[in-house]
Amino acid sequence: MIKNFRKLQFQVLNYNKIVTISKPKTMIDKIKVGGQLFFGTLNHGIKSCYYDYKLTKSFGDQFTAYQLYLKFHIDRELFKVFPFLFIFLLPGSVAYLPIYAYIFPNAIPTNFLFEDQYQQRFSKKLTEQKMAQRLLFQQQNIIKNFSNANQLKETFILKKNLFEQQFNLKNLNSDQLSLICQHFQIEYISLLNVPNKIYHFIFNIHNYIYNFYYYLINSKKRNLYQDPYKIINIGRPFFVEFIRQKVLIYQLDMYFEYINAQDLIFDYQDRNYYKYAIERGLTNGGLKLENYNGDWIRFTQQSQLTNTQKIWYSILYSQLQ
Repeated sequence: MIKNFRKLQFQVLNYNKIVTISKPKTMIDKIKVGGQLFFGTLNHGIKSCYYDYKLTKSFGDQFTAYQLYLKFHIDRELFKVFPFLFIFLLPGSVAYLPIYAYIFPNAIPTNFLFEDQYQQRFSKKLTEQKMAQRLLFQQQNIIKNFSNANQLKETFILKKNLFEQQFNLKNLNSDQLSLICQHFQIEYISLLNVPNKIYHFIFNIHNYIYNFYYYLINSKKRNLYQDPYKIINIGRPFFVEFIRQKVLIYQLDMYFEYINAQDLIFDYQDRNYYKYAIERGLTNGGLKLENYNGDWIRFTQQSQLTNTQKIWYSILYSQLQ
């Protein structure tokens, strides 16, 4: 099911690229290509809904860990597909879909991406995750030195309440919460992407005009765009920070409902464990099944860690080589 997300017939964002591949000669041929893309996407959405319904009806609440993994990811894709499909129905959508993709990059369903774009998205998530792990680790001074997983677990048991007191999600600002989302590779709603794009456009409008002029005259010269946050100090209004914090906490709570439910039904022989480990931020190389069982499943359940404690344990664990 997941592999079908990237079939060529569903690549709506790459309309021009598909037109080039199929080489339609007439307007009728182009309409056929567009129709195939639309109805293929609609068919994909309906099939995904049916697959999701069939999973729920067949298993009820009795999912295996991998079935729950599939359902979670299919639901997330459906959440993106139908709003995107509605936009595609609007007149002239081919022209402004790239703008929508630029403003809301995470809102583009996986099935609209070519393989190279999918890999770029994956690489970007991995880069952001490593940066977030480093910054979050530096922001805490409770546990700094540990050489292996056993030492980390012993120390964490003694100091887990300090993490709950000092680094509870409610005590963190929205930037720290955003880093936590990046640590878990969550495709989250940040509420800052659009304002940042607007700030960038306002402060670089003259550069956009000059570059468009250079493009028209076939010149290779280009003006560099400037970062508005380095030009002036733009303060974030209190209500924006408050709303953004609440939205990010809600998304993390929903994410950990899925994580905790999956941990409870995990089969200790499940060979898909590495997919689950990535979702928990446990991306240090060479993670084995027995390590995942002992260092995450058994440890977090026997120690009765809260969501906050699991988050910081995961961040610390990511520093193991």
